[in-house]
Amino acid sequence: RPALVPLAAPPLEIETEAAPARLARLLAATGHYWARIGEEAPHWSVLTNEAYRPERIAETEAQFYATGSSDVAILRAVLQRCGLRPRRFRRLCEFGCGTGRVTWHLARIFPQVVGLDISPAHLALAARWLAAQGIGNVELRQVTAQNLHPAEGYDVWFSRIVLQHNPPPVMLAILRAAFRGLAPGGVAIFQLPTYALGYRFVLEDYLAGRIGQHMEMHVLPQPV
Repeated sequence: RPALVPLAAPPLEIETEAAPARLARLLAATGHYWARIGEEAPHWSVLTNEAYRPERIAETEAQFYATGSSDVAILRAVLQRCGLRPRRFRRLCEFGCGTGRVTWHLARIFPQVVGLDISPAHLALAARWLAAQGIGNVELRQVTAQNLHPAEGYDVWFSRIVLQHNPPPVMLAILRAAFRGLAPGGVAIFQLPTYALGYRFVLEDYLAGRIGQHMEMHVLPQPV
């Protein structure tokens, strides 16, 4: 059973806004890490299971990609709870598509899928996998510090186990961009942590450290 946050837990000190220059610096650092890990251990960086390390992925690749079906099951369940059916929607945007682990399952449900990711290596692997599966209704686009959300005009926006790896100001900027691109009547389904005991984010302190060096876990407060 997951650990629950105590009801008496205190509020967290989390800065969620950043001036454009500082936001660009945060994005650049995040992009640097994911570009590097995308080259070194792309599948493991998506699911941090030792079975998906580079030295083992040849034997576990099919298993890795099969796990994407559970994410789609979650999406279906959320839509169902809202009284909606996937066939109502035509174009889905997946933010943080990685190597296409979930993307190819989504492409079997939605007529059009656009996958966004910050790592060129991840996108290259996604393109290879999708082509090998004969899937032709997916467009892949790279997220950059200059173009945080290179897509618009979709009626479903989906992101899971992705936003949490970005500092809070970046998470908020991504969500703002995602909502701007959502078609009227569209739906956004996403996951991110809203509380973590002992977590703190002060922008100047964070920028003074060695950023973009490892896989980070962050929080965006629920009221935000």
